[in-house]
Amino acid sequence: MHPIFPRSPRRTSRPVLPAAVLAILFLLGGCATIVPPRDRIQWPDNALAGIVEYRPQAMKSPSVARTTLLRMAGSLFVDDLPVEEIDVDDARLIATAVRRTSAYRKVRVWDRDCPGGIECWDEEDAYWLPKVTTSRPIRSVAVFRDIRQLLLSADGTVTVIMDGGARSAIRAADQDGAQRLADAINTLCRAVGVHPDTGPDALFEPLTAQQAAALDLDPTAGGMLVTGVREDGAAARAGLRHLDVVLRVNDVPATEDNLSLPAPDGQPTSLDVLRWKGSPPPGEQFTLVFPGQ
Repeated sequence: MHPIFPRSPRRTSRPVLPAAVLAILFLLGGCATIVPPRDRIQWPDNALAGIVEYRPQAMKSPSVARTTLLRMAGSLFVDDLPVEEIDVDDARLIATAVRRTSAYRKVRVWDRDCPGGIECWDEEDAYWLPKVTTSRPIRSVAVFRDIRQLLLSADGTVTVIMDGGARSAIRAADQDGAQRLADAINTLCRAVGVHPDTGPDALFEPLTAQQAAALDLDPTAGGMLVTGVREDGAAARAGLRHLDVVLRVNDVPATEDNLSLPAPDGQPTSLDVLRWKGSPPPGEQFTLVFPGQ
């Protein structure tokens, strides 16, 4: 070759994948994103560890329980407000917090020199009074003789459920404080001959679309995830387990509105359940019957 014509660089041969192989890899990559693997399912935090259960412990005497409650006044909350006063006797507990709101007040001036000689309000000369604070007490009342159930949740809230369904919630500063609060209330209940139920048989949360897809379920068909089962409760005896998925309640898609154990009317409840057990979907589906009351 003539020296004025430089030699072109050599081209290295590169393997070319057939179009069919590329298409298969693309399809496999797309399918991998449709159903996330089970070890990556975002279960609720409390579902992974199980619900915090309240195991009642009786205090030495009702007087010890009353003293405990009185001493906890500064560490309890009602409606996220610190409790300022606790009144407790043999019949009931009243925890009182105070919601305070402050605002300025606008005062309009009476103007006698309005056009036409008619007295009127002069908005331009209106002035503001100093900020005025109003207080409204927030009370959580627990009548020991009427208490039917005590619930202790993971955030330290003790929910007291009365006969007839009325609720009263008091939150402690930490889980230990919530345990003492529940123990004291339970002790005072027993002093008047009342033995409240100390936990639900099972707790549920709605199944998310991602969880439903990972279990090969229709995300629009409802479904409730079992986030906790009481060991000695009727739900456990009926066969329900932690992280089961309730698909239908009495042949109707399971939702927050229709899934309650025991049923409010006291009748038996039929549950269609998916137990995935970590095996590939669809897993094992079966029907169990929760007894009535």
